[in-house]
Amino acid sequence: DNAMQRYKEKRKNRRYEKHIRYESRKLRADTRKRVKGRFVKSNEALNASSNGG
Repeated sequence: DNAMQRYKEKRKNRRYEKHIRYESRKLRADTRKRVKGRFVKSNEALNASSNGG
């Protein structure tokens, strides 16, 4: 009975929307260079754009 009560309590608190746990990681990720959604170094980003990537 106690376990079922804990389960129902947890189920009420579930989040299905996007939730950012680490704000500092998000800020860093937003400033990094990307090619097709993947992080790349700045010199690799130049190569990818010139190669039609």
